[in-house]
Amino acid sequence: MTEDIRTQYKMEEILAAIPSDRGELFIGYRPATLPGKWQEQFQQTIEKRQGRHLYRNVFEVADGATGGVVVEVVECASARDAVDELMETLEENQAAELRPGPEPLGPAAFSNPEQAPAAIFFVRGNLRISIMSQSKDDDGVDEWLGMIQQDLNLEPVETRGRFEIKPARAEGTRERVNYEFPWKVGPEGWFKFVSSGASIERGEQPGELILGPAKAEVTVKGWVIERGRESYMGEFKSSAGK
Repeated sequence: MTEDIRTQYKMEEILAAIPSDRGELFIGYRPATLPGKWQEQFQQTIEKRQGRHLYRNVFEVADGATGGVVVEVVECASARDAVDELMETLEENQAAELRPGPEPLGPAAFSNPEQAPAAIFFVRGNLRISIMSQSKDDDGVDEWLGMIQQDLNLEPVETRGRFEIKPARAEGTRERVNYEFPWKVGPEGWFKFVSSGASIERGEQPGELILGPAKAEVTVKGWVIERGRESYMGEFKSSAGK
């Protein structure tokens, strides 16, 4: 990645806007559609590099009309890594200058210029997400953005049961915790974790989370979310930093 891209799209300002006392983390999320307007035509999973996995899906309008989108989700270990991944994506874009994305997505969001096919590139938690139209007649970008955000906003209050999040080891002001779910999550299921009091990252080992640095109590809430099934919830509290 060139320094010009970092400067052009204000990477340092985006990184500075990442909160240090809270965070979101998603593990295993892949976009999907319910039967109806859209149908999946293609899916692909690529390990871009260690710790970064790309899920690419192509969806087309089911009634035979022209229209389709390519949706990419790159799962990174942290929000900072996701911003780095976003910059690489913007560098690969052929447009000379991308526009800022929709304001509710925050500073780490960009859109194709008006003369190009509709597309949005943004960061949510540790995810870099791209939604790219394959047609100008029915681009579907805003519709898919709404569906994905609805998925990622889920924090079910009523759950079937609980799963365990427990301490592993402390490393100064940072702490590692482990989560254990006794069943295999289905192909359309994912984990969502929300931290308060510290940032949150995916650890190097499966089932590991990294919290901090923290100066006070840290709370982590987690959910196992599967479409069409009841969810599970876990919770952890730590006095890291005290």
